[in-house]
Amino acid sequence: MRKLIFINFVSVACILIALELIANFFKLSDILGIDYDLIEIDKNDNLNFTYKKNSKGKVHGEIAYIDENGFRIPKDFQGFNKYNSVIFFGDSVTFGNGVKEKNTFVGKFREKRKNLNFYNISLPGYGTFHYTKNLKYLKKLNNVEELFLIYCLNDAYLTSNIKIVNKSDNLSFWDKIKKNKIVANINLNLRNKSYLYLYIKGIATDPSKRWFLADKNLYEKDEILVNLKNDFEQIFKMTQKNKIKTTVILLPYEYQTRKGNCNKSNLNPQNKVIEILRDLKVDYKDLTQKFCGYLEPKKLFKKFDPMHLSEIGHNLVFENLKNEI
Repeated sequence: MRKLIFINFVSVACILIALELIANFFKLSDILGIDYDLIEIDKNDNLNFTYKKNSKGKVHGEIAYIDENGFRIPKDFQGFNKYNSVIFFGDSVTFGNGVKEKNTFVGKFREKRKNLNFYNISLPGYGTFHYTKNLKYLKKLNNVEELFLIYCLNDAYLTSNIKIVNKSDNLSFWDKIKKNKIVANINLNLRNKSYLYLYIKGIATDPSKRWFLADKNLYEKDEILVNLKNDFEQIFKMTQKNKIKTTVILLPYEYQTRKGNCNKSNLNPQNKVIEILRDLKVDYKDLTQKFCGYLEPKKLFKKFDPMHLSEIGHNLVFENLKNEI
């Protein structure tokens, strides 16, 4: 009996290893996770965090390089030595999780406009709360002439007045299981290393749909919309005072771009943000329809990912913004 159990165990292990190798070889999914050594948390406020200065580490499987300011830069970067500067505020999408810096839309601007400094002031988990805090860089950096705020729908989870939104009301059965400490640790390790796990999870649970439906509910809450407006107003008052041209760029979730999903109901979050921006008389550019109109919109995003862009997605953003600078 023991021998039979051992043989079955070895057989299953061999099958799983073989499947993992196949999933890895064909890149059936994209690795997630961030090296813990990269993150530096403010001891006085754990909502304030940055990347460690002069560091490097893997972000979604791709090595990222961080400069003395805590900003993402290319490998062998020569420094910010130009007179005029452009800033990008954003979260993990703007940071370019899992994509080489030169292939992100910020990196492409860096290559196209070599006469300007391009500062990528973004980090996974950032929201409008962090964007208001990042206003301090407007005076610290060289002659900032333009600012782009890349807005993703989950930015509303962190706003200045309430700081953190309780997600528990919007959690699916699968998400509630993942909150278990043991399950969470297993999930964290597997998503950092296993292509097979992420492929099976993506097929079985449709994370893009789960994330979108949870985040869509945020925009039905008046408190969230008021806080968003307050944060935007704070940002634009500061940029106007410093005569910095400011534009908000709205990006969609992968789920919204699927056939039949780019409709009034699903686009309600973007429309609510646009109402706020129009009321504040702020320039904006909503790229949602550009994504929806793409021949194969799924290719614009990383595999089974709710919102992070692939190299193709970053290029689409760049192509639609390249004449803005």
